[in-house]
Amino acid sequence: MKLFGWRESRAEEPQQSEENVSTDYTLRALLGNDEVMTADKAMQIPTYAACVNFIADTIAMLPVKLYKMENDESGKRIIKEIEDDPRVRMLNGDTGDTLSAVEMKTAMLKDTLNHGSSVAYINKAGTKTKSVHYVAFDEFSTVKNEDPIFKTYQIVVGGQRYWPHNFIKIHRATKDGVTGIGVPYQNSEILSVAYQSLGFEKAMVAKGGNKRGFLKTTKRLTNEAMNALKAAWRKLYSGNNDETVVVLNDGMEFQESSSSAAELQLNENKRTNATEICEIFKICPAVLNDKATDEEYNLTIKTAILPLLNELTTALDRDFLLESEKKSYFYAFDTAEIMRGDIEKRYKAYGEAVKAGWITKNEIRAKENMHAIEGLDVVGMSLGDVIFDVEKKTFFTPNTGTVTDGLTPVTAKDIQNPKEGGEGIEG
Repeated sequence: MKLFGWRESRAEEPQQSEENVSTDYTLRALLGNDEVMTADKAMQIPTYAACVNFIADTIAMLPVKLYKMENDESGKRIIKEIEDDPRVRMLNGDTGDTLSAVEMKTAMLKDTLNHGSSVAYINKAGTKTKSVHYVAFDEFSTVKNEDPIFKTYQIVVGGQRYWPHNFIKIHRATKDGVTGIGVPYQNSEILSVAYQSLGFEKAMVAKGGNKRGFLKTTKRLTNEAMNALKAAWRKLYSGNNDETVVVLNDGMEFQESSSSAAELQLNENKRTNATEICEIFKICPAVLNDKATDEEYNLTIKTAILPLLNELTTALDRDFLLESEKKSYFYAFDTAEIMRGDIEKRYKAYGEAVKAGWITKNEIRAKENMHAIEGLDVVGMSLGDVIFDVEKKTFFTPNTGTVTDGLTPVTAKDIQNPKEGGEGIEG
């Protein structure tokens, strides 16, 4: 195992020099460019920002709960909610930092989606957690060893190195558990197209909606007349004045240029780009417009929200529990508020399962992270049911209290008090 050979890395966004960058967004949109997509640019795209905000805000508002698995007096395994743990308060209310719990979770989720990683420092006194502090993405970096098998790393904040167990860490699309990949890096092409479309639209608005074209004249213009015409034309297309007319001299006319394919299809392209961006986040577009059906909304929750919730709970179980607690404690988000439709379907399924007699109510409570209640470990059956014992090949009818092999009926009394000389039937 290599102990040395550490190297520092940060998932920084590539920078591009502003020198010699064309300001003609229309030409750049038509001809294309090699501009690097960054998180800041991506957040200027309305659909992208809406998707990021929807995911972050939805998860941040969910309460975090702490549970413990233990044995009751009878030795049965039960799940108990721990409500008085100070860490629960930090994850739902006062973190002890300048950010509230909701603000901290929102910031971490946005960093995770935009940059691939996010961290929050766990301030401890011995084994007791005193506070939790969010660290912005551009305020930390990582230093890791060069061994591809026995991976080790440290987190650097303000020039000081810390071991990973001092932080709550979330990574997206990670391959080493140290750094992640943000959505703008993983989907740069479609986001670049959407961003350049914004630039194209901006250029059209800046021109005040005036059509592009060129001037034709049968006479040669003097330099003075040429300069005056250019000034008037520049003012017309600046979009910052009230003049919408340029008076042309005798023998001069304006020839309108035909609209480009990009101009004609701008709105259609915007809708297509928006749909593709939603697909990146696995969000149904109608959800962002509050027009989604229950099926579309529930599908979005399952595909866009629940995977990140699993990442968060895994991070909390790994980083926010003591080693001695990890065998019996676990964190979970209360998703009842965002899964109303699914709860109704789930509870209906539970009802059918209890009615069919193949699950107990305490087993259902365990699935819902609820503690067991004495007396609910029974399976209900109808007296009209006939129960077949697949091992003994016998039938038992609760309504009559008889057991039969399919031919000769046997009463429940015969089971308990077999006739003299008979072998009886085991119950």
